[in-house]
Amino acid sequence: MPKKKKHTWFAKLITRLLILLVIAGVIAGYFVLDYYRIIPRKAYDASDFYFEEMLSEVDYNHNGVDDFSDIVVGAKADAKKHPTYVEAYYTDAYPPDDEGTNGDVVWRALQYAGYDLKELMDIDIKENPYQYPNAEDPNIDFRLVSNQRKFFERHITRIDAPIEEIGSWNAGDIVFYENGSVAILSDIRNKDGYPYLIHNDGQPVREEDTFIRYANKGIVGHYRWEMEDK
Repeated sequence: MPKKKKHTWFAKLITRLLILLVIAGVIAGYFVLDYYRIIPRKAYDASDFYFEEMLSEVDYNHNGVDDFSDIVVGAKADAKKHPTYVEAYYTDAYPPDDEGTNGDVVWRALQYAGYDLKELMDIDIKENPYQYPNAEDPNIDFRLVSNQRKFFERHITRIDAPIEEIGSWNAGDIVFYENGSVAILSDIRNKDGYPYLIHNDGQPVREEDTFIRYANKGIVGHYRWEMEDK
């Protein structure tokens, strides 16, 4: 009898371990499916929170769409192409459409709105080299997030708003982070009203619900594409 009890106890232990493994597998599977967005999330927009996205007064490329909206469309187009995250130098300055980094999302989105960020930055760097200590080569200067941030500090409208003011985080805004990343805010929002980020850190989904996670890394610049003379 004692031997039989021992076998019964061991069988119960194995059963419990198997149940725990199944539960752990289900939880892990859920997070994997969520990470790759195989499980769809409900999408919201500004109107769900009783405000509207701010529109730019400028339509620089004369396509009938304001600049802020064009920037979002351009960023989404890059996200849809899902370029491989590659940090590389290109002799003709521009990486192919299927390669890029966070900084490439920015100039591509602005290009869709009709702006040539390379030209704008090349001029500013040439006229004010002391403002750009990391600038070394026009073929890559405009793609480096540190240089982009300096250009935005000098010429683009800065927005100072607390995280809690969801209406102050507008679609098309460009946000720089302490860890060296940069993202464009989407017109899609999560259940709490925070906009999705459009960026390329090599993650599987380039338009994602990570506003708070990245904000916790430290925001060092929040800009709205309006050119200023400073």
